[in-house]
Amino acid sequence: MSLNIDHPNAPEKLWDIFYDFTQTPRPSKSEELIREYILNLAKQQGFKTKEDKIGNIVVSIPARNSNSDKTIVIQNHIDMVTDAIPGKEINFKTDPIETFIDGDWLRAKGTTLGADNGIGCAAALALMFESEISHPNLELLFTIDEETGLTGALELDPDLTRGDFILNLDTEEWGSLYVGCAGGADFDFQREFSTEDIPAGQACFKISLNHLAGGHSGVDIHRYRENSAKCLIDLINEISSSVKISISEFRAGKAHNIIPRDAYVEFSTDKNNRDKIQTLINDKLVIWKSYFSKEDQSVEITLEEINKIESVLTQESMRTFLDFMTFFPHGVHSMIRETVDSDKDPLVSVSNNCAVCILKGSKFYLLTSLRFFNRKEACVVENTFKSLSKRFEMNMAKNSEYPSWNPDFNSGLINQAKGLYKELYKDDAHIKAIHAGLECGILLDRFESPAQAISFGPTIVDAHSPDERVNIPSVTKFWHFLTSFLKVL
Repeated sequence: MSLNIDHPNAPEKLWDIFYDFTQTPRPSKSEELIREYILNLAKQQGFKTKEDKIGNIVVSIPARNSNSDKTIVIQNHIDMVTDAIPGKEINFKTDPIETFIDGDWLRAKGTTLGADNGIGCAAALALMFESEISHPNLELLFTIDEETGLTGALELDPDLTRGDFILNLDTEEWGSLYVGCAGGADFDFQREFSTEDIPAGQACFKISLNHLAGGHSGVDIHRYRENSAKCLIDLINEISSSVKISISEFRAGKAHNIIPRDAYVEFSTDKNNRDKIQTLINDKLVIWKSYFSKEDQSVEITLEEINKIESVLTQESMRTFLDFMTFFPHGVHSMIRETVDSDKDPLVSVSNNCAVCILKGSKFYLLTSLRFFNRKEACVVENTFKSLSKRFEMNMAKNSEYPSWNPDFNSGLINQAKGLYKELYKDDAHIKAIHAGLECGILLDRFESPAQAISFGPTIVDAHSPDERVNIPSVTKFWHFLTSFLKVL
């Protein structure tokens, strides 16, 4: 049974701060309000802060009850992915997130929750209030714009912070300790198509595809959740092979790190084709539901007549658009069979998320996100991009790239963490690398002196989607482990 309660009670200060985060808008590239919140909170508690030109913040907490001469950097990013279910009215730059407790989970009403990475931020800031906890010197590093390009980490002023160890609190599976992550690169494809006026007497229609599961394009890509852009292209191919249509507009996806959940297409056709198109839609739904995963069984397709549209693609341009999108790759490309995980789970090595597709008038744009552990292996997919770009006369450009974090499974830091976890919970932690972008690899490159890093966090499910939720009991364990770990470092 769901209870309309804002947030859990313990650990009290962590949840209080996270609640403040949900009430403070912080979409990527618009983090001014949350930056102000962090700076004011540190000032109120009497701790020094530093900032660099790009907007990253460090809060310095002197050692407490400790003789250690180490400095621990506790790192999180302050921005969040903003996504909402269709029909949800919210301005993520001005409106708060509405939260509620659902059994053991904290969720949001129709939007992303921002537990990624808000829970980690809240845990770090809560340390300011824990004067009884023993720990070395701490530098709480809060980076900006992680979700849309890792901007804060990539442009971090190396003089802003120094540390012997980095504790990143941005992973989403309690009981796992992460020592490596994938790198990534985003690519844009653009071109202009030829258009023409709508033939006289034709009607205009819109097909909307909604309610796929979507999710995080890194940690959920191995679940083989459907991509709304690819699904809708499949449907249009089916329709256009039976009746003549002319496309005017196509939209799918919201960000490079979200598997597209919703999509729509606007087109013209003879008005007498409506019933046949509806039949083709119904037949396609039956086919899809015969093999879609359980998570994608809620998919819906609607057909509606709309007001007259201005222009449509020529038949030749429409065919080029459909063929390019049909051939464009999406999903897992290879796996690492020699697992690094103690429970033998395989790890995705290379994947690609066909993330955002926009066709309006004559202009076409596609954003895709390539992830990898071995950059040379990813060149196989990049070469596919280049071939498709040349074949379909696309302008292709790489707009960002960040390195992978190569795992070290025998560092002193991971051995300490493994030992502590075993002592506290009488069980072995899972030692993993993650097929997603963490900032550790970038930060390690920025530090002049050698440092070691580890990442851990509570259980967060369906990050980057409106189904995002955080497991409340795991947050308590995460906090206990963090504070216990600081005592032994």
